Amino acid sequence: MKSVCVVAPSDAFDEFSYATEHVTYDAVIEVLLSCYKAFRIIDDILDEDYSDVLQWIDACLNEVWDERGAFPGLGSMLCATKVKYRILVVKEITEKAGDNDIWEVVDQVFNNPGSILSASLAVGIDDFTCKMWDKMTDERKQLFKLLSRFDLTIKQAEVLFQQNQRSKEDIPLTDAEIIANPYLLYEGIRLKREDLVISVKRIDRAVFPVESIRTQYPLEAPTVLTADNDVRRVRALAENGSTILPAYHLVDRIQEMPLQPECGVTLDHLAVIEDEISSVIVTKQMKHVDKYYKLKRYEDFAHEIERKVRKKLKSGRIDIETDWGKLLDDYLTG
Repeated sequence: MKSVCVVAPSDAFDEFSYATEHVTYDAVIEVLLSCYKAFRIIDDILDEDYSDVLQWIDACLNEVWDERGAFPGLGSMLCATKVKYRILVVKEITEKAGDNDIWEVVDQVFNNPGSILSASLAVGIDDFTCKMWDKMTDERKQLFKLLSRFDLTIKQAEVLFQQNQRSKEDIPLTDAEIIANPYLLYEGIRLKREDLVISVKRIDRAVFPVESIRTQYPLEAPTVLTADNDVRRVRALAENGSTILPAYHLVDRIQEMPLQPECGVTLDHLAVIEDEISSVIVTKQMKHVDKYYKLKRYEDFAHEIERKVRKKLKSGRIDIETDWGKLLDDYLTG
């Protein structure tokens, strides 16, 4: 039954609470992908034709992706650079860009706001902000564009884009590290404040959008992934779940995730990248299982507990000569 059950995304639970009708594009996409995977299983099992249902879900996915666009986080990122009226600004930028490169329009906005935006919005981008964009390094602009691909809240955008904010939230990631591996945003934040967490699936949708977006706005090096089973993707997906799993269970779980494209990882792939993922996942052997994988932080906890217990056992017994019964009676009757 579990394979055909569809539940609300873990990072969008509140959006589906209280019979809400307003959910983010990424949450809708994840639910539709889960529905598509469930109905494919149902279609294989039952003696009925569900092809029309699958076609309908596919059409809905295309519609939501069209509305979502390539850069759902652009508004929040503009807020992170202190641009006012983000929603209206993004709307006019998008309308002006049409099918052309949206970043050329963004550059024009910061070069001469009045040439793109209506007068009431152009006044919200002052000369100081325009100079900031002009002097921003290529690396900072690449990070800005990358983060704009994610469906971010304003708070997430501010923390992830501003180095001092990342430091305050104890997120030890540099601009270069995020650009080289955006999945680190999941790995590095998942144990921090709940309102900052970005699910691995949300990151995956930004890295692997639909073909039309990948064609118009391809990821730049070094962000671009080499394959659907790129080690950066596999490591993050492997971290997303149980503390400890037999190798074949881990492979099954990754393969069953509602992702587009699906992650084509196998036991042989995991064996190849064990050294590369060892900083977060350790390989272990069990008596009745060929191999299993365990999250390294829990392995570290186990070693620390064992170390303290062994130290305590070696420390010797503390002898105390006292009448415990009398102490207890005095305490209870006092």
